[in-house]
Amino acid sequence: MTIALETTAAALRNYSYLATSEDELQRAVADVLEWEAIAAMREYILPGTTDRPDFFVPAGGIVVECKVDGSSNDVARQLIRYAQHADVAGIVLITTRQRHRAVPRELAGVAVDVVTVYEVAL
Repeated sequence: MTIALETTAAALRNYSYLATSEDELQRAVADVLEWEAIAAMREYILPGTTDRPDFFVPAGGIVVECKVDGSSNDVARQLIRYAQHADVAGIVLITTRQRHRAVPRELAGVAVDVVTVYEVAL
């Protein structure tokens, strides 16, 4: 696991999230990245593809993907596409679903860290 991946995942783990939708989780993650002074681009299109992770941290090549739904297999397929890109050195999956913990910790040779947060229903 890279230092940039560990740092990004640790920063995201240090907060509680109030999210009832993926959009709310993305906004909360954007706030945390800003508070932690982690420069990230939102909805960055990986060059030469149509793949658009929720966030890309260029210092370290870290993708941050937010998920509140979907099967583990669907999520893993999406993350594999990101991992196959030369600019991606690590992936943080931040999710409200326990089932996403089944996503492998390495995809296409790229380390994956899963941050599980709790969904809050209002």
